[in-house]
Amino acid sequence: MSEVMTDKVLLQVNDLTKFYPIQQGLSRRAAGTVHAVDSVSFEVKQGECLGLVGESGCGKTTVARCILKLIEPTSGQITLHAPQTDLEITTADGKEVRQLRRWLQMIFQDPFASLDPRWTVGNIIAEPLIAQGISRREAEQRVAEVLPLAGLGTHFSNRYPHELSGGERQRVGIARAIVVNPLLIVADEPVSALDVSVRAQIVNLLLELQERLGLSYIFIAHDLSIVKHISDRIGVMYLGQIVEIGSRDQVFTQLMHPYTEALLMSVLTPVPDERGISYVLEGDVPSPINPPTGCRFASRCRFAQAQCREQSPDLRDMGGGHLVRCHFAGELELIRAN
Repeated sequence: MSEVMTDKVLLQVNDLTKFYPIQQGLSRRAAGTVHAVDSVSFEVKQGECLGLVGESGCGKTTVARCILKLIEPTSGQITLHAPQTDLEITTADGKEVRQLRRWLQMIFQDPFASLDPRWTVGNIIAEPLIAQGISRREAEQRVAEVLPLAGLGTHFSNRYPHELSGGERQRVGIARAIVVNPLLIVADEPVSALDVSVRAQIVNLLLELQERLGLSYIFIAHDLSIVKHISDRIGVMYLGQIVEIGSRDQVFTQLMHPYTEALLMSVLTPVPDERGISYVLEGDVPSPINPPTGCRFASRCRFAQAQCREQSPDLRDMGGGHLVRCHFAGELELIRAN
């Protein structure tokens, strides 16, 4: 657990839902709905890192974009408990959105695509400050302060993105995120586009900044070893829903959902002979346009019974804040990774 983590809830997400209508033909008639995110609820505490994991297309990035108000949710409530005020993100507009941009920041997956190639590093990092009405002189001073925090010398201020390595570009992205002193940073696959040798450096930098600046994170990733290293709590998503969420130890050593088991069994280890028992998850993810009536994982679950295919399970508290969406949670003999 992070040393800066407190019991104060910083972000509260309740029943977040995002559906995308499918339209066909010149008349743009309705032809279906993509259930990208369906009734997702969780909270992030002050100083905490919440990891979100799951297969591609499970809705992790859609959740992040709704929190940042980059897209509008279909329904649900997202509340930021900021200093001296509670901001309802889903209904925020005008000045509230501008303030929201200061409190919530994002680190993008592709460090090259997220940086303007025509701007210098100094201008890129200063842009959020200028947008908040900070003078150019103050912005330049602040840029000079955050560059060393991100592990870059002040001489990087006059360079362009194409002159930097992938790791250096991502450090610029991190500097841009922290320059406005945010409360929460959403990191969407921040190391997946980097060389393996650089990933640990970036993750360690994020941990260092969390301790130094008291930051909170939502960390989205596929690599479970990285999620385990940086996260205090972990939420596992499948086909638009959270199927298990709990502390790092609960999810990794006391897991109760078969999909979490499958994810952990997919992690490669340096010594294959010490991996222990494993199995291959068979079948394809059901279509989000027409999700199953019962449990969404039933078609791929080796424990599935008739009830699973007919009745959708609720997200149940199994104790200690360990929530699981499974009819038989706590009754299954699941494989624990070594």
